[in-house]
Amino acid sequence: MLRNIVLAVVSAAALTVAMAAPALAQGPTQSNTITVTAPVNESITMSGQASFSFPATVPGGSQTVTAAEAYTVSTNDLLGYTLNLNTGSSQMVAMPATATPIPNTALSVTETATAPQTIHLSSGGFTINKTSAPTTGSGDAYSENWTLSVPAGTLAGNYTESFTYIAFAN
Repeated sequence: MLRNIVLAVVSAAALTVAMAAPALAQGPTQSNTITVTAPVNESITMSGQASFSFPATVPGGSQTVTAAEAYTVSTNDLLGYTLNLNTGSSQMVAMPATATPIPNTALSVTETATAPQTIHLSSGGFTINKTSAPTTGSGDAYSENWTLSVPAGTLAGNYTESFTYIAFAN
């Protein structure tokens, strides 16, 4: 019986210590809340554009370069992007410079992939596409056929013009 009383007292003491332990360990506390900021900049990328040449053409004839430009545009901008094609001037300049230039109106660009349309060039800028959301996957794929209709009476020579593709956030 004495043994049962000792066990009861030891058990009661152990229970009291176990219940008091969290209260004894608590003491004063301090907590701080922090804010983590992660700015993500807009990003627009274009890849795949390359210079090209038309095959030799006779005056009054025309040539088309299929898939002359094949490229992608990607953005993480929430409002999407606008893709423009800008001309360097209003004409293809001849080499030698004594020949009459070919006007840009002799050129047309037919977009066949993301934003199918035909753009008849002159001078200035032309919108190829305007999106309203970020791109997904590897971006928007573009493929363009370029056509040159050489005016009758055009002198022999190499004619050049510079074009600039510009993609900007909306």
